[in-house]
Amino acid sequence: AYLFLKREPYLLEVPHYHDSIEFAYIERAETDVHIQGSKQHLTPGDICFVNGYQVHNFEYYDKDLSAISVVLTKEYTTAFKKFCDGKTLPPFMLDKEKNLPAIEILNEWLGHGTQSYLLNCSYANRFFDALLKAYDLQPKEVSTFNQKAIAFLNYINENFAKPISLKTMAEEFGYSEGRCSYLFNSYVGVSFKNYLNDIRMQNALSMIATNNYTMSQVIEQSGFGSSVTFYRQYAKYKEKLAERAGETECK
Repeated sequence: AYLFLKREPYLLEVPHYHDSIEFAYIERAETDVHIQGSKQHLTPGDICFVNGYQVHNFEYYDKDLSAISVVLTKEYTTAFKKFCDGKTLPPFMLDKEKNLPAIEILNEWLGHGTQSYLLNCSYANRFFDALLKAYDLQPKEVSTFNQKAIAFLNYINENFAKPISLKTMAEEFGYSEGRCSYLFNSYVGVSFKNYLNDIRMQNALSMIATNNYTMSQVIEQSGFGSSVTFYRQYAKYKEKLAERAGETECK
């Protein structure tokens, strides 16, 4: 059983999916969320819901952001899914008054911590119950759109260390480069190049953090091809962090 419950100053920008269900409650500031091809602007008091295997990501706005993120595996959702009986909660729950009972439970849960499995199950069921009382269930649709997005992400996630390109991915899926680029942008929400560079940089930073690899190994196993390419992307990454830190200091 896996449970993630934490107050976060940021939400993951890189498009991703998992087999768990996820909620994000916006406490402060604003952001945009993309869930299975739909985009929604979120403000304080809003809750978004992501079903298992739905591709999703958030857009960065500012460092004032505060959100409570909850990720739950199937061990915590059995009763909830049985009650839903093939239906699902809406992805965007924007009625701030209706959200108050669920938010109160969320804050209480966060205050108690997540050490006890039985206590977590109790809080999870109370949280689900509050949302089910506030919102009508919707039909759960199987999305071809989402399946294609997952296929694109899997291709990059499994091959980023190789010299892949938009051309090789287009050939893999039987598209022209132009068509593949358009579909990737439409399905995933970011460009092929940006996503590939983000995944490669995440892998490189993870390897560096272990202190077990030389920089040559990091660069090669992350798929950058050369030190020039790596350091160019690393400079962009550091510049992005510096810009955000500057925004925080100015506020």
